[in-house]
Amino acid sequence: MEFKMKKIILGVLVLTATNAMALSNNVNLYGKVGVDVVSKFETISPSVHKFNAPSKNKVAPGVFLEATYSIVPEFEVGVGVGYIKRKSYNYSHLKSIESDSNSGVHYDIPLIEYSKVNRYSSIPVYLVGKFNLNLKPDLLVYLQGDFGYSFNKVKSTHRYVTYEDVAGNGMFGKSRDNIIHTDVTNGKYYGVGVGVEYKNIQLGISYHHSKARLQYHTRGLALTNDSYQNDALRLSLGYKF
Repeated sequence: MEFKMKKIILGVLVLTATNAMALSNNVNLYGKVGVDVVSKFETISPSVHKFNAPSKNKVAPGVFLEATYSIVPEFEVGVGVGYIKRKSYNYSHLKSIESDSNSGVHYDIPLIEYSKVNRYSSIPVYLVGKFNLNLKPDLLVYLQGDFGYSFNKVKSTHRYVTYEDVAGNGMFGKSRDNIIHTDVTNGKYYGVGVGVEYKNIQLGISYHHSKARLQYHTRGLALTNDSYQNDALRLSLGYKF
């Protein structure tokens, strides 16, 4: 509910600011859709046995609204807000854990882990600086920089299940079934990109960084606070209203 309210409030703020500035011919309003074709997170270990989950690349869609003011035709400053949807995924892992017998002999027990690798969605709010280079009356190339703050959200719980083959006969029995409680912090958001603008259509490519920390705990797994930053390469298509 809190995350939804933030989206509504931020949207109202941007639209209000845009309407207030609309009396000026130097005001520009851009609507964009983007896809993070590369979206890489730092490695985390949601495992009791300290196994690092695989860092898969998952495509992440996003929508953005930006309002700028042209100080001169070549340079614009403004504000932007967006929403980036990043999808979590399930993982399983087969490994061996060391155990001791009553006689003091060390042996390995096959173990399978099932869990979820959490990805957070973000609402970035940022300042915009845009430099334009006109090639023709209806064609320009631009360089844009963004700097702001990202409000992040992750699913609050997921299951962590393990199965062990204690007898070593290929028969696995459930050894753990826990609920992991998860939270993520907000953090800095920045990016830089280039693009072309033909009449009212924009096509751009950019790099963006979101800063966050992931916190999780469950029975048998102490509370952790790991850096969980995201680096993304984004393709975007925009329209200048």
